[in-house]
Amino acid sequence: MSRMANNLKFTIVMASGYIGLLLLAPSAFAQPSYRDIQSASVSNGALTATATATVAANFSSGVPNLYGIAFAGSNSIGPPNLEVIAITIHPGVDDSVAQGGNPSSDVAHTHRVATEGTSECSSGLAVKPIGSGTTATSPSYLESGVLTLSNGGKTLTITGIPLSGPLSVGSLTGIVASFSLSAENGRICINPDQFFEATVVAPPVGGEILGINMTTLFISGIVSNSGWIASIAGVTIAGIVGFVLRRRFR
Repeated sequence: MSRMANNLKFTIVMASGYIGLLLLAPSAFAQPSYRDIQSASVSNGALTATATATVAANFSSGVPNLYGIAFAGSNSIGPPNLEVIAITIHPGVDDSVAQGGNPSSDVAHTHRVATEGTSECSSGLAVKPIGSGTTATSPSYLESGVLTLSNGGKTLTITGIPLSGPLSVGSLTGIVASFSLSAENGRICINPDQFFEATVVAPPVGGEILGINMTTLFISGIVSNSGWIASIAGVTIAGIVGFVLRRRFR
């Protein structure tokens, strides 16, 4: 069988598993409209990247809730160890230049964030403390890129995301997630409620489709989390069905 056919079979099986996960994950369709992702795209240039997501309602309409949208980078090892560029709103915490020193500011802003697994969060996922990124030069909470909102606040675009240095998460992979934030046991906890695969406008060097690879990592990591155990059966069955159908109709 040719390499192309093998890649196609792999894609069919993984896509089936991804669909099974989205159908069975407890909160897969629980996200409110202001963080319900309708479309998304990422583009990796020579030095910087651009990320865009459009949600169903004005992104800022969710205030005073704490929430955001994250674009995964290729530096991510896999859940729960992720590196993302996040767009967040969290009135009550001043941690960005965009908020102008006003803790009550509800302005949307960006962060380069590293995550980790922890039993201190009900979701099992938390923001790493400042300075504890994957390397000594990649702390969390740093603003990355320039954020603009358009289309009545529904379309969020980050330009000038660096592809190297302390503000980088590597190339953007095409995996996008919406989430809410909560404070539990002294930690900033991340509660994902939607995963979306964006269009990769400019594929990474070498033509590798990182979106598919990162989807695999997300599936593996999410279903291993105790809060998502119910999804394992659906992912497994959907994957097997996709594989069997592929073999029968070759």
